[in-house]
Amino acid sequence: YPEQEVSSLPLDMTLDASVRTLSEFFATRRPIDGLVVTIGNGTSPTGDVVSQLRMSLDQNLICSANAVVGSLDYFQSSSQSSVVLVSSIAGHELIPCPPEYAASKAALEMLSKHWSLLHAPIRFNTVAPGNIETEQSVWARRMKENPQMERHTWMDRRK
Repeated sequence: YPEQEVSSLPLDMTLDASVRTLSEFFATRRPIDGLVVTIGNGTSPTGDVVSQLRMSLDQNLICSANAVVGSLDYFQSSSQSSVVLVSSIAGHELIPCPPEYAASKAALEMLSKHWSLLHAPIRFNTVAPGNIETEQSVWARRMKENPQMERHTWMDRRK
């Protein structure tokens, strides 16, 4: 393999300026062959239903789209090039989460499928993990609030 380089760049991808910054960042490097986008927020925004949906779409869909748009011109044109977008199991399954989050992640997955056709030979994939229990995770908070609760309780109720 030729020399490999991995870079990270923390940006607020809701900002148009960040798309330009990302594009300028890639312009200073050789062609890229991979991008992993881990943008997202599953917490429920405040406001009315439509405001919550707009905010969630901005944080979970538009930010990812901005990251892809800011990088597409710098990909190698080969079947070895790949974009991985981190989605969520919430985009597939009915789980206890804000509905606008689930909708935004489902939209991200469909957009990824379309991009795979539009930008071939670059491969687009989504990874849809479930909740990961860490000190600050949703499950850690729920278990602290209700130590008797079992993780599968909500899933059992929907049957």
